Amino acid sequence: MEKTILVRKRLIPDEECILRGDEILYIDDNMGVIITRWIPIKRRSDIGWGFSVYKLAEGVKQSVFYDKKGNFSKIYCDIIKSERRGERIIVTDLLVDVVRTREGGVAVLDEDELAVALGKGLITAQESAFATEKAAELEKLLRDDSFFPGKEFGAVIFPPASFRREC
Repeated sequence: MEKTILVRKRLIPDEECILRGDEILYIDDNMGVIITRWIPIKRRSDIGWGFSVYKLAEGVKQSVFYDKKGNFSKIYCDIIKSERRGERIIVTDLLVDVVRTREGGVAVLDEDELAVALGKGLITAQESAFATEKAAELEKLLRDDSFFPGKEFGAVIFPPASFRREC
């Protein structure tokens, strides 16, 4: 079996990044589900580590962020499209995000970037409509306090070995 390589593609700014540091914990090609855990690519003061549940067929990546002390910080959902090229899975961020904070607040982010991308021809009208509809679905989902990414798979994710808790 070939090794899966995850690639994050952003439209604004235009960049592709191989997620070398992401550890794939679970992959189900039939269901289009990948679960990873990771340390942020770029050092951040607000994020110590996290894990992501990619639901490729549904067009979402649901991530859970933990702070430097290892405490839950937020759930962050990206609307995505994906394509497989051999061993690579290219995951393109369709710009609109939905977040739930530790306090329970829910917000839809970056709808302005979606409009810019559509205006510049970086995405199609169909992709824009998909992102808008999916954001509304995710906003409703995140308002349900019982929702937690990976729960439906029985996932219990521990920090990566390289995570160092700060006091």
